[in-house]
Amino acid sequence: AQAIERRAELVNQTDDFFERMKEMERLRITLWAEAVKQRAELVNTTDDLFNTLKKEERKRVELWAKAYKRLSQADTSENLNFYFDIIAGNKTIPVVITDQKDNIKTAANVDFDLRNVEVLEGERKRQFLQYEPIVSYDYGTISIIYYKESKIYVRLKNILDNLVQSFLSDVVSSSAAVPVIITDSSHTEVIAFGNLDSSIIENPALLRQKLNKMQADNQPIDIELVGHGKSYIFYENSALFTGLQDMIHYHISDFLEEVVTNSASVPVIVTDNTHINVVVAGGGIEKKDYNTPEKLQRMLRKMKAQNTPIEIDLPLQGKRYIYYENSFLLTQLRYAPIIQFLLVGLLMFAIYVLLNITRRSEQDQVWAGMAKETAHQLGTPVSSLLAWLELLRMEYSDQKLVSEVINDVKRLEIITERFSRIGSKPVLENVNLYQVINESVEYMKFRTSSKVHYIIKADDAVKELKIPLNKNLFQWVIENLLKNAVDAMNSVGVINIEMTDTGNSITTDIIDTGKGIPKSKVKMVFSPGYTTKRRGWGLGLSLSERIIKKYHRGRIYVKSTVVGKGTTFRIILKK
Repeated sequence: AQAIERRAELVNQTDDFFERMKEMERLRITLWAEAVKQRAELVNTTDDLFNTLKKEERKRVELWAKAYKRLSQADTSENLNFYFDIIAGNKTIPVVITDQKDNIKTAANVDFDLRNVEVLEGERKRQFLQYEPIVSYDYGTISIIYYKESKIYVRLKNILDNLVQSFLSDVVSSSAAVPVIITDSSHTEVIAFGNLDSSIIENPALLRQKLNKMQADNQPIDIELVGHGKSYIFYENSALFTGLQDMIHYHISDFLEEVVTNSASVPVIVTDNTHINVVVAGGGIEKKDYNTPEKLQRMLRKMKAQNTPIEIDLPLQGKRYIYYENSFLLTQLRYAPIIQFLLVGLLMFAIYVLLNITRRSEQDQVWAGMAKETAHQLGTPVSSLLAWLELLRMEYSDQKLVSEVINDVKRLEIITERFSRIGSKPVLENVNLYQVINESVEYMKFRTSSKVHYIIKADDAVKELKIPLNKNLFQWVIENLLKNAVDAMNSVGVINIEMTDTGNSITTDIIDTGKGIPKSKVKMVFSPGYTTKRRGWGLGLSLSERIIKKYHRGRIYVKSTVVGKGTTFRIILKK
């Protein structure tokens, strides 16, 4: 942009020089035009003098005719010396007096011999018809007085004609390299021309075209020419002037082309002072990109938002504005920090995810190790208890009590088995979901308060559905949710279990009438270690979420909760 501004200053300085030369040439042409006007005035003044002389000669002839008439009518006693002096004083004007039949009565200052010429006729008469004859009536006799220019007048007129022709030749030749055409008032008849090909003058169409061009360049000079009346001098700029003008145009075009070429990958548009017309464009911008006013203005606004347009003042063209936008490389460099930041952020996120996966993997291993160790530690006492219970059954009379104790011990055995399977991929089998849930509910009924009521709602179609399940692990989830519900209700209330077929999955809602969960704690209930119980470890819901999401590819979440009214947990399992 700075290089363009410096180049624009250089162009303006160079063009200032050309402009001064052009003004000098225009001044020379103006002086020539003024000289033509002054010379034309001189010729017209001379012509006026000749017209005055012409009128005076007419008056002299009329006076001579009156004197002649008076002599012919006077008597012998009258003094006629004055009239004789008038007639004798005519030494220059040719005069012929004839009768009605053009028979010559007398003549003066003529170039023929009266002894040989008796009748005024033919070419000789035509020479005397340049002016209207004077008719004289003398006592019924008609005399016709013919006259023509005097010899002095003819010589002076020839001088005037030569002066006019000299003026025209001088106008044409003194114009130097300036093409000139002198026409009549209708601009159709060429009186003289110079510095032009004659073929232009001979062709009416080319002549009209040339006159229009000359008139567009310079106002024609109007003059009064002897023998032609009002005339016009058309002229155009000289070859030097035109050459300087072409040089300026070339210089400007070269400058604009260099602006576009040197812009390299910088998109650039040069407009006129209206910001509507495009002078030149480059840097990857094609005409289709600005072939409508809307596209052009949209592109100019975009460029102006990035960089202030460069204003330059070019000779013969006026103000021009150079719009440009950032190059592709600069745009890339501008967005490089953002891209770098995003890449660093992405790398940090990947590291975080990797560390989180590693941490969770370590937690899984720890939980799996703890579960298996717990199962191992419980295995031996449970086996011993089963053996002692068999002995107790043989010796104790209350078999029902013994059976319940045996069921609890077997339950411990199942729990031990569950712990032992944590960390291992469980086997899923198609089982009846309703029956699995019902078994868990029946088991919980005998081990919770009679004030807790369990209600399972499912239509007949749902009761018959079988889905892939690991029975032991899923029952663990159900029993854990039921225990939490009983604790939330303080062993008094209703637990509703609603099963619904949604097409591709089975939805199970476990609804209690307990104390509810605060909104701020809802997202924490599945986190390991979170519990509201004094003796709880906070592992139940965490393990339940793992069993549903990881092993059964399902979902478990808190559907709704209202403090003081209850909570609804929802389990979604695919068919």
